[in-house]
Amino acid sequence: MSRLTEYMALRRLLKRLHSANVPEPRVILDVGARFCRTSVTFARKYPNAKVFAFEANPESFQTCQRKARSRGNLAVTFGAVHQFDGEVTFYQDNNGNPGASSLFRRIRKSDHPTTRGQAEIKVPAMRLDTWAKKHSVDRFDLVWMDLQGAELLALQGMGDLLDTVAALYLEVEFVPLYHGQPLFGEVDRFLVNRGFECLEAWKKKHGRFGDAAYIRRQPDACLGRLRGSKKGAARRMSCQVK
Repeated sequence: MSRLTEYMALRRLLKRLHSANVPEPRVILDVGARFCRTSVTFARKYPNAKVFAFEANPESFQTCQRKARSRGNLAVTFGAVHQFDGEVTFYQDNNGNPGASSLFRRIRKSDHPTTRGQAEIKVPAMRLDTWAKKHSVDRFDLVWMDLQGAELLALQGMGDLLDTVAALYLEVEFVPLYHGQPLFGEVDRFLVNRGFECLEAWKKKHGRFGDAAYIRRQPDACLGRLRGSKKGAARRMSCQVK
């Protein structure tokens, strides 16, 4: 996500939370933090909250560490957020875009616009509920997630703590860019089944991936809105598990 796109997405999410009367978050997660720009923004906007950033790319993690030193309410953890604890192969981008690194190997024919090569490294893998227990964290109020196809694995690794989340903002893919990755439909069904309303999903111009915002919903049914990528036309889509 570019800096401008990231900033605009963050503004949209915060505006949505305000209009939905969601209480100010006390615990915020930035999962797949890259250079911790969003983490720092959260730390500034919510000085009474604790912001936890997670990054598996070693170079990006070092940048996050430097930024966290000047922010008393920002802490950074190295490793890949996953559905299990242990060690995992991480595919680190080696072509100048660390944000394109992933737990999944890139499909060459997908012609991903921001990366052309990956290097395999081993990094710690962690479930978020396991991490939370170790650090005496009992809730996740707001979650921002950009994991290049691994978002569903991270969500599954939250366990029952997913029920404490008030709002989520995550990158999603509409066509496969990585081998074995879940696509938007699967992520959407999982979240709606766990009690979230799909507010909006945005396709980028190329249509391959985009972003989606979720908020914990009331028991009644919900419909999410998917904005068309080329002409900006809105299309309706169900957010319910069929």
